[in-house]
Amino acid sequence: MKRYSLPIASLLFVVNLLIASCKKEIAVPNEIDRDLFASWKWIKTDGGLNGGINTPALAGFEEFIEYRSKGEFYRYKGTQKTESLKFSIIQGQSIFTGQTVDLLTYKKAGLLNRQNQNDFIKQSFIFRADTLILQEETTAGFKIYYVKK
Repeated sequence: MKRYSLPIASLLFVVNLLIASCKKEIAVPNEIDRDLFASWKWIKTDGGLNGGINTPALAGFEEFIEYRSKGEFYRYKGTQKTESLKFSIIQGQSIFTGQTVDLLTYKKAGLLNRQNQNDFIKQSFIFRADTLILQEETTAGFKIYYVKK
């Protein structure tokens, strides 16, 4: 068994770290989609089966989400991370408008996922100034509003 001196072992560690950090950014259909790569604070949800409205004040907690350019999505309730998923942006037809829109699709690893993918609801998204609006692409879907942090 060959042993490396400390400087060579350190160099190998740094090289492996650099290789791991060079993961490519995900593809985006439109340059404006890059605005998604940020941290967002939840301000309101409306729609769903009951057509109601929910806010952080009504829910009793704050929520934040984060989209990273390498396809990583995180959700936080207060300061505690509650969800971690992989995502991609594709183009598809909106069930609401029939038009081609940019859609978020999510993936999650797990023992029960035979193909390493869950059937999460797809979300279309738009920007209005510093606000991100996510629309669940289902007939009883929610519309969720976030403001850039």
